[in-house]
Amino acid sequence: MRQIHPAKIAVRSGLFLIFSAVLFSFSLSRGGDVFKIFLNDKMVVEQFVSEKTSVKMLTLDQSNLNDRISIYYSHCGQIGKKRAIVIRDAQDQVLKEWRFTDSKGEHQPMVMAVKDILQLQKNHSKLKVYYSSVELPGGKLLATVVSSGKNTRITRP
Repeated sequence: MRQIHPAKIAVRSGLFLIFSAVLFSFSLSRGGDVFKIFLNDKMVVEQFVSEKTSVKMLTLDQSNLNDRISIYYSHCGQIGKKRAIVIRDAQDQVLKEWRFTDSKGEHQPMVMAVKDILQLQKNHSKLKVYYSSVELPGGKLLATVVSSGKNTRITRP
């Protein structure tokens, strides 16, 4: 007859619990698509596409007229092909589109002048910023630009 050793059972149970805790501590939500939005060289938005996070805002006004917005979008660590940023109005009509050349190695940002966005804001109360590429042909809503009096805000969906 085989003897049961409480110490061996305790050690094995402890190892199983540690292994389980380590295994389940990894999140499956990261590692997919991610985008970052910069105002000049300051990151103002970073979002893993599968995550649900609170809305962040960037206030733009005439003092930002000479600034630039840069967007990086990564498809599981890969750079998209035939990338585009599209500004749409509240009725989803395309107002402006920027197309970007394919990157040959290093990830190049998609850069737009803030003055172009402010110009569109004069005639529209709400603007939507979309990204599209060969890998994401239907596009992805990255941010919403809304007017707040004299200011304009970019909010993450």
